Amino acid sequence: MRSGTLVIAVALVAVSCTAGSSGADLPPPTPPPGSTVTTDPPSAVETCGAPGVPFAGSGLVSASGSEEGDAATISSIRWERAEACDRVRIAFRSEAGAPATSTGPFAASVLPTLGVVRVSLDPRIGTSGIADLLADTELVDRIYVVRTPARSLWVDLHLATTDAVEARAFVDGAEIVVDVRRGADRRVVLSPPRRSSGVVVLSPGGGPSLYPFRISGYAAPGSRAVRIRMTTETGILGMDRSVATPPGDDAWAAFDVAVDDGPSGMVELFVGTVDALGLDDEGITVPLDLP
Repeated sequence: MRSGTLVIAVALVAVSCTAGSSGADLPPPTPPPGSTVTTDPPSAVETCGAPGVPFAGSGLVSASGSEEGDAATISSIRWERAEACDRVRIAFRSEAGAPATSTGPFAASVLPTLGVVRVSLDPRIGTSGIADLLADTELVDRIYVVRTPARSLWVDLHLATTDAVEARAFVDGAEIVVDVRRGADRRVVLSPPRRSSGVVVLSPGGGPSLYPFRISGYAAPGSRAVRIRMTTETGILGMDRSVATPPGDDAWAAFDVAVDDGPSGMVELFVGTVDALGLDDEGITVPLDLP
C-alpha cells in the first residue's frame, strides 16, 4: 500500500470523471432559512425563442451579461416547459432588496460526461435565497446553488436524462435564462453525480481509476467540512482526512481535493459531511479499482 497524500485545490471550472452511476432517490430538498422550495408544475411557454443565440453540447456555451450589475443575491429560480426545450430562469435582488436591474457577467457551460449544465455567476452575487430545487421538467431533475472556495456562486442543473443535451444561456431583462434541449449526437452521460441529502459527489465516478485523481462535489448548506476516507477490501484504512468547506447556510459548499497517491486494489472511497463533534454524518461510498 502506498502512503496517501492530499492537496486541496480550488475548482472554478468543469471537472472530468470516470464512469459511474448516480445515487439513490433523494428526499425533498430543504431550503436555507427564510427561503422556500417549490415543486409546483412549471409554466408553459409556446416556443424556446431567442434569435441568434446558438445551442452547444459541450464546454462553454455562453459568456454574457453586463460588465457591471447590481445583482447581489439570487431571489428565485423557476422553470418553464416548451415544445422544443426546458427553460430555467434565474432572478436576482440588489443589495437594497429591490429587484435587480442587471445581472453582471456570467458564463454557462455543459459538462457532458456529468450530465450537468453549470452557470457561473458574477462574483459580486454572494448570497442566495434558494439552496436547491427539485425540478419538474423532462430534462432537468435538480438544481443546486453552490458556493465555491473563492466564495462565488454556481447554479448547477442536474439532468434527468442520460442522453446528450445542448444548452444556451442569455439575459432577458435582469434574469439569466438557460434553455436545455435534447442533443443531436449519440453521446450519453457517462458519470452522473452521486447524491445524498448531505453531499453530492461529482468525481471520481467509480470503477477503474488511476492516480492522481480528484475528489470533487459539494456538501449541504451549513456543513463545516467533508470527511474523505479510503479503505481497502481487507479493511486497512489508507486515508482519513477532513477538508473544510466554504461557510454559509444559503448554498451548498464546493470541495475539490487532489489525491496524488494512496492504497492499491479494490478500495471504498467514503465522502461525507461531518457533524459538530467531528463525526461522520451523511455521506456516499464510491467503489474504486486502483493500481
